[in-house]
Amino acid sequence: MMCPNGALLSAKLQGFVARAMLVAFYAVGLPFGYVSGVLSGGGLLGVWEGNVVALTSGALLVGARMCCTDWESVVENSSSVDARNAAVTALRRPMLQQSQLEDKLRACSCA
Repeated sequence: MMCPNGALLSAKLQGFVARAMLVAFYAVGLPFGYVSGVLSGGGLLGVWEGNVVALTSGALLVGARMCCTDWESVVENSSSVDARNAAVTALRRPMLQQSQLEDKLRACSCA
């Protein structure tokens, strides 16, 4: 489940992942574990079943979102952001003097 979470986080869908995990654990898993473990007398095994149900429901929610995400637009958006960041970094980087360039070329030379 962590791999799909990471994919959605990198696609800037952190809000969805957080809400999905909140619903999966607190709205589904916790009540299920309480009913299964405490009210119906399942004990510790019933409480752990709530955790299993929470993980399963979270994986289903995140998996469904991964299937419905337009990954081509995510790639296009990330490419434009990368190009913009590279341009800003190039503008902020101090220009090298001619002598510094010659020194760097000499240091890289294999001859």
